[in-house]
Amino acid sequence: MPDAPPHSKRAAAAHAGLDSKRPRDMSKNKGYDTTDESEVFKHKSLMAAKNLRKFAKITQYVLYAIAAFIVAACVFAYFFDK
Repeated sequence: MPDAPPHSKRAAAAHAGLDSKRPRDMSKNKGYDTTDESEVFKHKSLMAAKNLRKFAKITQYVLYAIAAFIVAACVFAYFFDK
């Protein structure tokens, strides 16, 4: 005698051998809301601003190093080039 049909979706999933608590694959779900263009633009803008701040900080330290080297060269030329 076959099993009686289940009366709930959870019971049906358990009856079919599927775990109902397992996360579903969102790419297969047609109703899944994908990221729209405004969110992509916002993300790219924020990443560009972050990269710009990083580049500005690196450039600032490089310019500090060049300035320190020029000051050291001037001090060396003034005191030791006699």
